[in-house]
Amino acid sequence: MKRFFAISVPVLAFFVLLTLLVIPTAAKEPEVGYAVYNSEADYLANPSRPAQVYNTNLLTSEAYATRGYILCYGDVSIVEETMLEVGQSMIIDLNGHTLTAQHKLKVNGNSSGSWNPIGSLTIKNGTVIHKTYQFIQPRCNSEIYFENCNIIETSPDKSNSFIYDGSCRIISFKDCTITVEKGARPQMITLGSAFSGTGADRLYKDEEGKQLDYVRNVVFENTMFIDNSEGFASIIYVQSSHEDYINISFTDCSSFNTIGDSFITYANDDTKDRASVSLYISKSTRYKEKSIPFNATAFGFKLFDSIERVGHRVVIGNECTLLAPGEEQNPESPKLIFGDSGNAEYPYQLCFNTVSVTWF
Repeated sequence: MKRFFAISVPVLAFFVLLTLLVIPTAAKEPEVGYAVYNSEADYLANPSRPAQVYNTNLLTSEAYATRGYILCYGDVSIVEETMLEVGQSMIIDLNGHTLTAQHKLKVNGNSSGSWNPIGSLTIKNGTVIHKTYQFIQPRCNSEIYFENCNIIETSPDKSNSFIYDGSCRIISFKDCTITVEKGARPQMITLGSAFSGTGADRLYKDEEGKQLDYVRNVVFENTMFIDNSEGFASIIYVQSSHEDYINISFTDCSSFNTIGDSFITYANDDTKDRASVSLYISKSTRYKEKSIPFNATAFGFKLFDSIERVGHRVVIGNECTLLAPGEEQNPESPKLIFGDSGNAEYPYQLCFNTVSVTWF
């Protein structure tokens, strides 16, 4: 019996090995790339019941379809032209992962010559690397939001804008870091001529109370800029052929070091109606040095005690001025001074003068 067992074990091992070699191994299923839900509300109510799951890292128009919320489980890419339909609102939650943009994403349909209902795109909670192509193309009446994102611009071609806008209601960055890498030479946000049809006139004249064609807001809220482009990048490039109003706001401790001709490029044709560009800066803005780093030649700016984004609008408070050296503060009409921000990299912050009281 013992002899039979000693002989059988090697034979059995041989047949097991032969079986493994002959029977093909089933291909491993790819991991889930992202899940699509009808809306963010659906995801919050039933996170384990997505409308569709994709075992790929490529975001496609098919994945967008008529859905409203994408949750990523790994890094994703856009490598072909994709589009959100007219009136569609989409949230892409990167969930701590990276989106690499290597082609364009059109928001609110395909047409650039007609007035659309509101459509929106929100990208949040991760890293966005822009490599090539005009990445986001908002069509008429679009809203674009970035929240809690590390945005890295690498495109060496100024025609490859991160956002190429014709008629966007708002472009908003909240709690973001924007880095332009060395060698990149983009016009990062290109603001071309807005659509000025009857729909635009009706909506924006009624809501904003301005007798003009269009109002667009670009908002930087608690957002830091790191420009390693050696002066070759334009963060905002304005080129308009008729009267548009563009409001650019820095609010809630937005950190930046320069606003100048390298930050905003104004390329309007003087023979045509020009876009009017306004820079609004809130008192809570941080600085590296004890001065407002403003050196652009084509712009003016105004300081306010508060700036708040409400939906696609920007609500500003009271206009302020800086306290001159040796000037005493008037409590009834206080002026702004540079105070301690508590931030090592941006140590100065615009604020109202405060008085310390010691009780005896």
